[in-house]
Amino acid sequence: MSSQIYDHQNSNQNPGEPADLPAKAKPSRAGRVTIVLLFLCGMLLLGSLLALGALPRLERAERTQQAVREKRNQPPRVIAREVEVHTGTREITLPGSLFALRETALHPRVDGYLAKRLVDIGDQVSADQLLARIDAPEIEANLEQARAQLTESEAKREQMLADVRLAQVSFDRQAKLLSRDITTQQEYDDYEAALQVAKANLRVAEATILAQRANVRRLEKLVGFQEIRAPFDGVITARGYDEGALVAGDQPGQAAELFRVAQIDALRVFVDVPQEWSTRVRTGDEVYLERREHPGERIKAQVARTTSSLSPETRTLRVEIQVANRERKLLPGMYVRAHLQFDAPRSIRIPSAALITRGDGTRVAVIDTDQRIVYHPVTIGQDFGSHLEVQTGLEGDELLALRPGDDLPEGTVVEAVRRDE
Repeated sequence: MSSQIYDHQNSNQNPGEPADLPAKAKPSRAGRVTIVLLFLCGMLLLGSLLALGALPRLERAERTQQAVREKRNQPPRVIAREVEVHTGTREITLPGSLFALRETALHPRVDGYLAKRLVDIGDQVSADQLLARIDAPEIEANLEQARAQLTESEAKREQMLADVRLAQVSFDRQAKLLSRDITTQQEYDDYEAALQVAKANLRVAEATILAQRANVRRLEKLVGFQEIRAPFDGVITARGYDEGALVAGDQPGQAAELFRVAQIDALRVFVDVPQEWSTRVRTGDEVYLERREHPGERIKAQVARTTSSLSPETRTLRVEIQVANRERKLLPGMYVRAHLQFDAPRSIRIPSAALITRGDGTRVAVIDTDQRIVYHPVTIGQDFGSHLEVQTGLEGDELLALRPGDDLPEGTVVEAVRRDE
């Protein structure tokens, strides 16, 4: 019966399909061994893959830890620079303005009208050259009057001289008569007094002549002042009047100048030298001038003189420099830079980055031969911007740490990394 039911169920399957195994069929022993072996092989393969992937990571971690340990044991690295020692010459640059070697304003000495103007601004003139003429008729009239009065006084002097001769003769006659007792003492005294009066009148006349001669000379000079002449070779840099203008004499502070004459074949420059260099300036020292609009072009000049004393306000020495200007490359009023060179003493300079400023003063971090940090107090002199001059505290052969910071105490061993600029 059971076989029939099985056959009936199987009869519903398609032909060619395999018959289903019984549901409770158990695998054989060989099958179980195969499964175990496959599982073991899979586990072994997985372990191998895990081992191959973890090993590099472990090696990298070990190397990282080793690097950290080495870095902890390695001294800190600092940028180091050697101290600079400067000898020979030093050059300082000072600002200055150009002035004419000689310059003067010409003012009228007489009142009158500007009759003729012969030059204008920019004209080159020579010494004693006639520049203008002033018409002053009153001065000429006063001169003629003074000459006439002098002639009159000279004639009066001749009259006085004759009176003196007559009084002398009369007095001598009275003296002879008195010696013979022919005249009285009273008459003798009268003639003597008359002689003294005549002599006094002659002296008055002579003094009057001297005064009138002086007046004539004064007026002659005033007449000469009607001609305005150049005091020296130069160029006209300014004029104040046109022809026909009324000019007033002897009023330089109130009236405008007639002309201004400047000698520009040589120019002057005034500079103020700081106190630290003031004792090194000598007359005759060579100086170079440089114009702002022509950088690099140096014009040779020379120290002409100094004030030989410092200004109490600025503590500087006023120095006059003269420069030849025959080619007229320079003009009065120009701004120039004067380069002065001096024989400088030995000086020590350090980078500005090496200076440490604290409440207890200034110091630098010196790296000694054992590569240890040693702090030296220093005194700073002149500031050159990127470098500083050290006056005390260093010898000149030290190696300095730049920007050491606050985390490097005294005695710290460092690794110096030398670097130029």
